[in-house]
Amino acid sequence: MTGAVKSFSTFLACMAFLFIFFSGYDFAGTFTVETIAPIIFRATLGAILFWLSGMIIGDIVLRGIVEDIDGENLDPLEGGFEQRIAEEKGKKKVVIVDRDLVKELREEAIAKEKKRDKKTQKR
Repeated sequence: MTGAVKSFSTFLACMAFLFIFFSGYDFAGTFTVETIAPIIFRATLGAILFWLSGMIIGDIVLRGIVEDIDGENLDPLEGGFEQRIAEEKGKKKVVIVDRDLVKELREEAIAKEKKRDKKTQKR
C-alpha cells in the first residue's frame, strides 16, 4: 500500500516540476545557464514540496481507509503473508484426542444436564 502512496507522490512531484519549469521559462529569451538555473532550482524545490506533501497526505488518507477495515480483512489486502503463515500452521497442527476422555466428558455433561432437569421439575 505504501508503494501506491510513493508512486502517487512521485507522479505529483514530476508534474509539479514540469509545470513550474515550463511556466517559468521564457521561450522568447535566450537559452543560457543564467536563465535555466533559477528555473530548474525553483522547479526542483516545488517538486520536493509536492513529493513531501503527497507522501504526508497519502499516508493520512491511507491510514484513514485502513483503520476502517477490520484486521481480518486487511491481511488479504496487504498480500496475505501473515494469513498464509497462519494457514500453514493450521494445516500442520495435529490434535490427538483420547476417546475414553471424550466419553467420560460426555457422560459428565449428560449427568449434569439430568440434575438440572430434576431441579427444574421439582420447582
